[in-house]
Amino acid sequence: TKRMIKIEKNIKAIERAFSRLAKEEMEIVELIFKKGQSQIYTETHNNISKDTYYNVMNKTIWITAIEFGEI
Repeated sequence: TKRMIKIEKNIKAIERAFSRLAKEEMEIVELIFKKGQSQIYTETHNNISKDTYYNVMNKTIWITAIEFGEI
């Protein structure tokens, strides 16, 4: 159906966006988007600086927007 095609397209766009990230960035993406960890928690428990946290988060959002054709 149309909806299934759209969902498949979205999943592939996200997979392409993730494939453009470095291994280290993907580890941070896991913490931010999959585990939902806050910046302070991530900084404290995973030794990831505030700058790194937000740089990876913004880069991921930017690349995903490009893959979705929004930019």
